[in-house]
Amino acid sequence: MTVLKWLAMVVATGYLGGLGILYFKQRSMLFPIPPVPRTAPAAAGLPEAEEHVLATADGERSSFGTCLQTPAMPSSSIFQAMAIFSPAGSAVSKA
Repeated sequence: MTVLKWLAMVVATGYLGGLGILYFKQRSMLFPIPPVPRTAPAAAGLPEAEEHVLATADGERSSFGTCLQTPAMPSSSIFQAMAIFSPAGSAVSKA
């Protein structure tokens, strides 16, 4: 009977330890952050784009690119992983 109690305690401790590991590591297990290298505007197909880097007070750096608008290409603002497009003739795209 003593062996059965010790076995139950070892199994319960292992189970609770596994649950604790899953609880604290769940974010990194479900949503792993893949390493994404920075892509220069020329490598992304925008050879005429100018790259700018913004530095914040807390030390973060964000880069973005700007290009001159042409009639054949609508204006665009590209931020890290987001692009906002507006039609070439709209009031938003006029400078």
